[in-house]
Amino acid sequence: MVFGSLRDGFARVLHSDYGIKAKIYTCSLWPTKLIRFYVVSDDFEHLQYAERQDVVWRTVERFSGADSRRRISSIATLTTKEARDNDDLQKVRKKGK
Repeated sequence: MVFGSLRDGFARVLHSDYGIKAKIYTCSLWPTKLIRFYVVSDDFEHLQYAERQDVVWRTVERFSGADSRRRISSIATLTTKEARDNDDLQKVRKKGK
């Protein structure tokens, strides 16, 4: 599945290039072909939101092609605590079970 390969590549490059270990969740935005990413890591604790976004978008540019990047609607970067409080992510987690 395309989502799985994007998610796996994302996690691998994020860890190898930045030392950030993350759990990555994806959600398709039906009826479009867009994907929303949720990147959850306590390694984000010391980073401001803009810095987190810079890291994840640089990561995406490194491992994916232009066609794959066009399918990404957004990337939420959250710590574990922030993820627990994020209702949208909780819905995605429940659907994944």
